[in-house]
Amino acid sequence: AGGKRGEGVEGMALQRGSMEFRVLQEMVDNPEIQREKRYELSSQLFHSACAFLVYDTSNSSKVVAILCLYLPFGAIMANRLKSRDLSSVEVTIKFLEHSCKLLAMSMEMEKVIAENFELSKRLKDDASTRARKRWKKVRILVSLGWIRTAGSQRSLIPGSNLTFSRKCLLWTQLYFAKWKGQHAKPPPRADIKSAMVTFVGVIIGILIPSSIHYYLFFLDQHQHMILMLGSHGALATMLYAAPASPFAQPRMILLGHIMAPAIAIAIDNITITDGQDKTGAFIPEWVAQALVPALAISIMALAGCLNPPAVACAISYQLGNQSIKDLGWFFIVMPALVGSSIMVLIALIVNNMSPNRHYPLFW
Repeated sequence: AGGKRGEGVEGMALQRGSMEFRVLQEMVDNPEIQREKRYELSSQLFHSACAFLVYDTSNSSKVVAILCLYLPFGAIMANRLKSRDLSSVEVTIKFLEHSCKLLAMSMEMEKVIAENFELSKRLKDDASTRARKRWKKVRILVSLGWIRTAGSQRSLIPGSNLTFSRKCLLWTQLYFAKWKGQHAKPPPRADIKSAMVTFVGVIIGILIPSSIHYYLFFLDQHQHMILMLGSHGALATMLYAAPASPFAQPRMILLGHIMAPAIAIAIDNITITDGQDKTGAFIPEWVAQALVPALAISIMALAGCLNPPAVACAISYQLGNQSIKDLGWFFIVMPALVGSSIMVLIALIVNNMSPNRHYPLFW
């Protein structure tokens, strides 16, 4: 079996770098784990699954395969693992780990045999055999209509003889067919335990920057400083309700909250604003309000650090009042970077208290 890092039993084993044991029904009921059809079907027949990593014989850090074993209901090993105490089946686990080493050696031998077989096969094919195979492919292309005449100076693609109106009609039909959707299932609703973890994470993650904003800045008459933004609500949703999302990882959040506000500040410096005389300003304010998110999203996508709340943070600066604009480049440090860092730190503490959550997926 194979899987992406962090997805499914195989992906969790790949992420941890060691054996992974999971009860299948718990994976199906857990809304924080990506739902897969094979686990829904397997949970009806099997109690749990164990994934073992198969390492390359020449490179002990390279994983060449993942061995996933399913334990049926009523099996001796499954009954022992109901308490999740792996020490009761330690001998069996060691046996399976040794089996994985033998499997890696067997895969290496099969690879060598296959390479030698391909080499001998290439040596046996003479020029006439290769010519017959190529001519057979040409005949297939001719029969399918990809090539009409041998003397033609261009290849004719099926459909190229259609009229312009017919092509437009076909394109329109294909385009609106996409609107029907791919019939994918929506994400399942969270259970009460997951909802409680989300509640605790959100209330702590918002309460700390809110209290700092109120007691340090508002009561001490430092009203030119802010720490709370509307984008923090979107950030809290991703961090505490969807921590497995790639957009909720620390790298995406912190880099995004540096790049997006920087773009907003740079565009604001060349934006024509009523009542302000800016040297070199030439962009109308209504154009800048669309240009800031467009540039922020595109540049973050190119940089590989796309984060939706960071774009909301940039728009908060663009639409902010004069007290926010007066912060200038310091807006990147506070509230953008300081506020997001506090919420990421709280997410590290709260999310990992849940046995079903693993945060972050990457740094």
